[in-house]
Amino acid sequence: MEKKKHKKLYIWLAILAVVLLGTVLFFLKTSRNANTETQVPVQRADVQDLSQYVTGSGTVRSQNVVSVTSDLTAKVKQLNVALGDTVKKGQVLCVFDSSDIEDQIQVLENQISEAQSAADTQRQSAQRALDQAVSERDATLESDQQAINSATEDLNMAKAELQDALAEEPQNSARITAAQQSVKDAQSALSEAQQTYKADAQSLNANVQSAQSTLDSIAASDISQTSAELDKLRQQLAKVTVTAPQDGIVTNLNISVGSVPAGALMTIQDPKALQVTVNVGEKDILKLASGQKALISSDALPDKDIQGTVVRVINFASADSSSGQGMNTGVSTSATYSADIRVEGQDSGLLLGMSVSAKIYLSESQEKKLSVPYDSVATAEDGTQYVYRAVQQDDGYRIEKVTLETGTAGSYYVAVENSDLKQGDLVVTAPGTVTEGQIVQIEDVGQEIAASLDSGSTGTEDGSASEGG
Repeated sequence: MEKKKHKKLYIWLAILAVVLLGTVLFFLKTSRNANTETQVPVQRADVQDLSQYVTGSGTVRSQNVVSVTSDLTAKVKQLNVALGDTVKKGQVLCVFDSSDIEDQIQVLENQISEAQSAADTQRQSAQRALDQAVSERDATLESDQQAINSATEDLNMAKAELQDALAEEPQNSARITAAQQSVKDAQSALSEAQQTYKADAQSLNANVQSAQSTLDSIAASDISQTSAELDKLRQQLAKVTVTAPQDGIVTNLNISVGSVPAGALMTIQDPKALQVTVNVGEKDILKLASGQKALISSDALPDKDIQGTVVRVINFASADSSSGQGMNTGVSTSATYSADIRVEGQDSGLLLGMSVSAKIYLSESQEKKLSVPYDSVATAEDGTQYVYRAVQQDDGYRIEKVTLETGTAGSYYVAVENSDLKQGDLVVTAPGTVTEGQIVQIEDVGQEIAASLDSGSTGTEDGSASEGG
């Protein structure tokens, strides 16, 4: 009887042990399942650009842009280029209809020819009148001079006779009186001859001068004015053929055959000297300056980073950068400024008009280091810094603590120094949610964060947003 009681007790004890074991196993399994079902956000440790820079987006254009213009008001007779064509300096772009200009030139040339012919006839007549006036003057003055010479000789002879009379017959008053009268008469004749010469010279020289002035003034003003008009027309004729002022691509075309253009005919841009004009927010424009380095990228060239240099900061807002309606309704608007970035080198692969993004570095250095999210770094009570690394296991990811020292920091990333952490390691971005040794499931958010940082939605990643991602 006693043996039966002990046997039942053993059976109950065995059942109780099985129940307790099952309960323990159930709770262990439940706890394990709870750990492995935990979703922990992680991001891969990677090399990041921790430089401070301002981002912007814009389009590619040429540094050398020429607007081809013409002041002619004539129809386009011939057009040798189309939009997008590549041209060489000196190449004929278009030719204007020159028939009207040539007709006007012909009319003026005929007028000048007729005027010159008439002027030649008038000049010949005036020349003859001048020659005759000179001849008459010279002949008359020569005759007057001969009269003066003759009167001078008569006066000298009269004076000699008076001297002889006074010397030979000083008492012969009749002879002396006659000699004195001869001197007076000779002096009077000489004075009259001299006065005649003077009067004739004044009159005849005036005639010669008048004839000369007539010759000089014949049709001079009419021919000169017509010649000036003819020169203008010939200059216009030289502009009928329009040539390319530089090598480049025709990026804008405002004319067609038969049109009468006003203003610019076309625009030519040199594709070998490129620059990028990017839009920059007002909170960043004062950080930019000429000479700063830039890194240009384009969706058309996904695997290529292109070097650039800021050449101009346009520190006034574009006309449409702020909304008057926003001011009226109390909605805050942000003005948009811009900067010009010279593309370094001629093999960038960029094309005119391409959309691009640019990082303008606020310092010369472009620092790239192994980095982790700033919020993933925790600090122990003794000041030691560490991160939690998720290491893959068969049933999930095991959490490990990895100590490190931090270096250059930005708004999201911080550089890793003196650590066993390697590029590609999964770092828990919310360290307060896990413990060392815990088995978890992960949610890799690295791609989403990187896409957000590279999107340039705010146009800036400097100071408070300084590292690329």
